[in-house]
Amino acid sequence: MASRSNGKRRPVVVVDMDGTIADASRREAKFLRRKKKDWPGFFRDMENDPPIKEVLARVHELSKTHDIVILTGRPEKYRPQTESWLKKHKVNPVEVLMRCSGDSRPDFEAKGALMRDLLERRTVVMALDDRAPVCDSYRELGVYVVQIQSDSLNQVVNETYRLNTE
Repeated sequence: MASRSNGKRRPVVVVDMDGTIADASRREAKFLRRKKKDWPGFFRDMENDPPIKEVLARVHELSKTHDIVILTGRPEKYRPQTESWLKKHKVNPVEVLMRCSGDSRPDFEAKGALMRDLLERRTVVMALDDRAPVCDSYRELGVYVVQIQSDSLNQVVNETYRLNTE
């Protein structure tokens, strides 16, 4: 369901999930305490992550004049939980782009590819993300980026995922 203004497509703001609008620190801390990395356990219960209120409020404000596209490094199989979280927090994106099943590339590569595909179809005027490598990849594509400050646990979990998945 695309948002329209006077029958025209609106410019797009791309928004990340974990560490940007969803506070995954509770799951991250629990995950990092374990020696054996349990990825299904890490992703379990993600729909109960609290929002990062300041960023979520800004996304709600931006949605009045822009189409919101969620672009996350979460694997596709977690789409139901992701969409549940978005619905619960009244985020109505025109699209939710997720990492394909089996894609264990670094987040900046996987998300960079999703962004390139999106740029072929839509005008992206801004992206909100917390990961410096992802922000850099978006900037290389010519996208204006607002880097959201996230905690160090989020950064460690992302690097662990990159090094230890499938």
